[in-house]
Amino acid sequence: RQAAVESHRDFIRSWPLLVDALRHVAHPPIRNRGTIGGSLAHNDPAAELPAVMVVLGASMILQSATAQRTVPAEDFFVSPLETLLAPDELLIAIEAPMRDPSAGWGFAEISRRHGDFALAAAAVQQIPGDAARAPGARIVVTGVAERPLRVTEAENILCEGIWSAARDKAIRAAVETAVEPFEDLHAPGWYRQQAAGVMVARACQDALMRGTDLSTCRDKKPGAVA
Repeated sequence: RQAAVESHRDFIRSWPLLVDALRHVAHPPIRNRGTIGGSLAHNDPAAELPAVMVVLGASMILQSATAQRTVPAEDFFVSPLETLLAPDELLIAIEAPMRDPSAGWGFAEISRRHGDFALAAAAVQQIPGDAARAPGARIVVTGVAERPLRVTEAENILCEGIWSAARDKAIRAAVETAVEPFEDLHAPGWYRQQAAGVMVARACQDALMRGTDLSTCRDKKPGAVA
């Protein structure tokens, strides 16, 4: 159940991005009954959890009566309410790497009311570089495309160095260029496009702030940096 994950200390320590995103999913009565796998298999284009799984580099374990296969999250989500699940398959498990101790994460969302589906949301994970490895990042937006959209240009900008007003502007521009949002009765496309850039910038700032040992930032909440 989603609520069980949200409050489980192992998930809070090892997959804090997932826990932060769950706090934006609907309302407590729904999270008490809804499951992680159910949300992923449903694949609403404005749902939070598919984007998180792409950021985490998760894999979906699919089972039929005769075979089992593993599909990367980045390939699993196809289009609104459609995944790579075959008619005779079930999503039976999700595998995701545990958080690197130095990794920072951020999740930011805008919706009409807390608990509504996202008009635009962003999930970010960033790993600082050191003598043994180059810095890395994953940035995914949701609510603005038919499937979770990874913005690689924004990832490259995030890895270039310390945060600045110029980097904030560049990341927002990269996101707005990558996004071709749909329009509906909830928001026009131009609004979703600009909101996606703002959400990514906020999530990136949170990720950079949290890029240290979890014990130093466990009390910091998504969106703490404007």
